[in-house]
Amino acid sequence: MTDFTAPPVSELVSVSITEMLDQAWEIRRSEPRETVRLARLALTYALPSPEKSRARLCLGYGLLRLGEFADAQTELIQALDAFSEAGDLLQKRTTSNILGMVQCELGQPVAALQTFLQVRQLSVALGLVQGEAEATNNVGLVYTSMGNHAAALDYHLRALRLGQSHGLQDVGRETLNNLSVVYYELTQYQDAWESAQASLNVAPETESSITHTSALALHNAARACFKLNHLDRALDLNRQALAIFEELEDQAAVAEVHDELGRLSQHQHGFEEAERFFRLGLQIRQQIGDLRGQAESLRHLGGLQLRLGQTQEALDTIHAARVTAEQSQAQTERCAADLALADAYRQAGQFREGFLHLEQHLLLKEELFNAASDQRVQSLQIQFELERAEQQRAAAEQLSAELQQLNSELARTHQELTVAHARTSALLEQVEQQANQDALTGLANRRAFDSAVARLQPGVQMTVVIGDIDHFKQVNDQYSHLIGDEVLRQIAGVLGAEVRLRQGDLLARFGGEEFVILMVGTDAGTTAHICERLRLATERHNWGAIRSGLCVTISLGAAVSRGGEDLTAVLQAADHALYEAKATGRNRVVVRS
Repeated sequence: MTDFTAPPVSELVSVSITEMLDQAWEIRRSEPRETVRLARLALTYALPSPEKSRARLCLGYGLLRLGEFADAQTELIQALDAFSEAGDLLQKRTTSNILGMVQCELGQPVAALQTFLQVRQLSVALGLVQGEAEATNNVGLVYTSMGNHAAALDYHLRALRLGQSHGLQDVGRETLNNLSVVYYELTQYQDAWESAQASLNVAPETESSITHTSALALHNAARACFKLNHLDRALDLNRQALAIFEELEDQAAVAEVHDELGRLSQHQHGFEEAERFFRLGLQIRQQIGDLRGQAESLRHLGGLQLRLGQTQEALDTIHAARVTAEQSQAQTERCAADLALADAYRQAGQFREGFLHLEQHLLLKEELFNAASDQRVQSLQIQFELERAEQQRAAAEQLSAELQQLNSELARTHQELTVAHARTSALLEQVEQQANQDALTGLANRRAFDSAVARLQPGVQMTVVIGDIDHFKQVNDQYSHLIGDEVLRQIAGVLGAEVRLRQGDLLARFGGEEFVILMVGTDAGTTAHICERLRLATERHNWGAIRSGLCVTISLGAAVSRGGEDLTAVLQAADHALYEAKATGRNRVVVRS
């Protein structure tokens, strides 16, 4: 058997390969499938190391856009190793940034945080202030995907300040867009709308930078209008966004807007129009090979068919969504498909099949919850690393501040503030106020908790108590989310009345239905007594005053350090204690040393 040797690259072919890779990179967003084809063609030649690394970078980005995340990660890691070995910091930064995006898509947020930290450090080393701001923004996006909205707001605020201090208008526009997403996730739809509008009002630095960010802002504003029941406005904004995305040939974004238009039409009982939009989005996602997007479009289409009484068609469509979600390794989408199948089988009277899919949905949901819990603990360590990097950078900023003071006269000539700039400043103040306080309960939030821990003296004995409302989802489902919000507010009051906070102690809402208490110098016996008092106070509270028949209990897990353990270990022990309290019947207290 004769070994195959790739053809050498002649001078003429080398020029052609360079042009080919330039073209592949230029069309990476609009034509990812062609980018993949060109990159793979280039790799059939015996390329010199720099060009081979470029080809793998193009291939990795194209595969990312096509939803082939595992293969994209493999190519990008190889490109990153080669750029690192060659000492090409600029390409190393670019590759790391894309790798971070892939890690987010693969459900590896902790790895993504580490990667974006490296991108941030490389940007500082290269003097790329805009790159540093973009990496800071990406850290906020990762925290949003993890549901840690306080941390997300914090990092988007940092990026916004960095952009403002260096006059980077495009960074401000993108960050306001990201803030709109965070507010949307927090169900603060009016704030989401205002942030998107503020992004649209910021003047772009160049004509070429206006289009994509503007389209995203229009789409985010449309989503907020949908939730605010401003349906005609939502329809108009989505159509404007669609026109820009089509002009840019961003097929993935076009498909997403079609899905949103389908859901909007379905809400307005325009079922034929809704089906047309869902099928258009599905067709586009099939053309570009976006498997996860296909699963989402299929699930929406199946839901519409079920609403129209087309039960068998709905079952077939949602089954196809589940299979596609499995192929793309999109666990969250597969979880949603199983829940949709359970509902469809229930309506079809096939209760056994419905129960099986409901069971699969719950099992996968538990897996996702456990993974998220582990990632939450790990991300604390990463966040501490980010904070150390920020402190190192602060010294350089202090020197920069002195230079800025010398240039204050020059700065006065640029004081013609636009309405958008004024709105941005107002948003900054609003974010500052919200950064340390949970808007619903008035308690401290996760960011305030992290700050309190950071202020503790090394080696101090600390106690962490995590409380979780039992069966809170059932409260929302049975009584409505408004009742659920009132339960959260009142339980915050119950806990606040029972916990006698001393200097250094803190009561905070950890997120969702979880609350956390930090106590300093409290032993295990005292901790158990306090937790039992909280449990009884919750159980005996007059919940019937909110809604007749309502009963609420809480499970508490606590961990008491001996002194010297880090926060990660204590948090993890408290989390495990809470899990044990839940698993052994709820409305219980478990304390671990």
